[in-house]
Amino acid sequence: MPIEPYAGLELETYSESAGGETVKVISRGGLDHFLSASTSVQRGLTAVPITERLAILEKVGVEFEADLQAGKLELSVDELSISTGYSERLIRGELAFIPSVLSSANLLKCLKGSLIGAPSSLNGFTDIGNGEWIWHLPAGPSLIVSSGNSIIPTIVPTALSLVTGNSTILKPSLSNCIGVVEVFRNLDQLPASEARDAMREALVISYFQHDSPVLRFALREAKIGVINFWGGGQARAAIKRMVEENPNRPRFHVNGPMTGAAVIDAGAASEQNATGLALNIALYNQQLCSSPTVVTFIGKTDQAAMFADSVGKALDDIGPEMPMDSNDLDPYSLHGARRYLQIKGSQVLSSKDEANPWTIVISGGRSNLDGMVDRFPGMSFYGRKRFVEIISVDSMKDGLDIIAGLPRCKAFEGIDKVQTVGVALSPGNLESAPRELALAGIFRIVPIMGMFMRSAFEPYDGLGFPSLFTYTSYMRKDDSFAGSEIDRLFQM
Repeated sequence: MPIEPYAGLELETYSESAGGETVKVISRGGLDHFLSASTSVQRGLTAVPITERLAILEKVGVEFEADLQAGKLELSVDELSISTGYSERLIRGELAFIPSVLSSANLLKCLKGSLIGAPSSLNGFTDIGNGEWIWHLPAGPSLIVSSGNSIIPTIVPTALSLVTGNSTILKPSLSNCIGVVEVFRNLDQLPASEARDAMREALVISYFQHDSPVLRFALREAKIGVINFWGGGQARAAIKRMVEENPNRPRFHVNGPMTGAAVIDAGAASEQNATGLALNIALYNQQLCSSPTVVTFIGKTDQAAMFADSVGKALDDIGPEMPMDSNDLDPYSLHGARRYLQIKGSQVLSSKDEANPWTIVISGGRSNLDGMVDRFPGMSFYGRKRFVEIISVDSMKDGLDIIAGLPRCKAFEGIDKVQTVGVALSPGNLESAPRELALAGIFRIVPIMGMFMRSAFEPYDGLGFPSLFTYTSYMRKDDSFAGSEIDRLFQM
């Protein structure tokens, strides 16, 4: 299937070679045309009542669901499975979740959780009491340089940028571009209306290579208001440098690479929680920011080993339903790493199924992964898939200290933070753990079974996206406030 951009306006395009494929992308002239119209487009979209903006996105989700159920997206499912390396079953499950992401109810919850006075404060000045009024307006045009390991984290900021009134340029990854375009192409299928037309004109989706001159222009020179970048490493550093050169001083927010962890105690080491941990290990091969890659187990090492055995049995049941591509692993490094860990005193459980090559390491008191990575660089953070270390510790404090310290470990080099901690704890520990995890900077604290699931109220990495894509205009009508402050000032 050819990879082409989506644009509600007729824009110039050109073709370039990327990843062995010919890809059509928006040209510099096309981008200039889109940006030159952005002020007018944003004013038009802001004039549309927020309820109507929400309704358009919900209809996009409904149309997409109908196409999915009718089997019209089979070729896209196949292409996405190949490009992402995830199983068809996992791709279908993710696509089936998109209508929920775009539902008016869920988007409205997100707006209310992030913006004072929402949803009415997105229509115009809204009274918040004491004679004070606020209005949340689009801070764009916005440019979203998204991640490639999942479609949902690409859809969410794009939908919220649009619904808050922004002209929006989305650069997907090469691996998920086809799926993202298929979702938003449904704008064209909706009946023409002021709301549909305004939102359609406000969106451009185009893949660009990292060294694309059009992307460089957008980052370094274009009149952009918000840039949201997903990723890390050298790409993040290069993009940050370009954004800093932009004379328009766009707001710049990075959703960097993160990971997940879990904390479990012996009192909660049930088969149900073992299954929950196994499910989240198998999903996306631990490439999501919420995926558990380390578990701290409060209890004795033999208790941790019994729990690990249950997790392994659950992985044997769950894993074959989401088979891995054999090219995703380095067998030499994996087998060598398993032997190394055993020599260092860890117990190692592993699968004999090449399509489901899980590994569970049980270590007492401390991790052995840093030394493993020194010896086998192929087992770096991004090289470990369906691979988890369970570390037995004596106390909750010891377990939380290990989790908080993961970003400083060589075995986790490249991640910014621990984003999500899945908890399975007995009542006493469950009462104290969330506060300590939050104070340690953890963004999400959730039951272990549902680590991958997101509520519509949840911020992304500690930030509500609606606040990223808006600025707030403040108005005060009541002079009594100022009068009392002046009286106080002159009485001092």
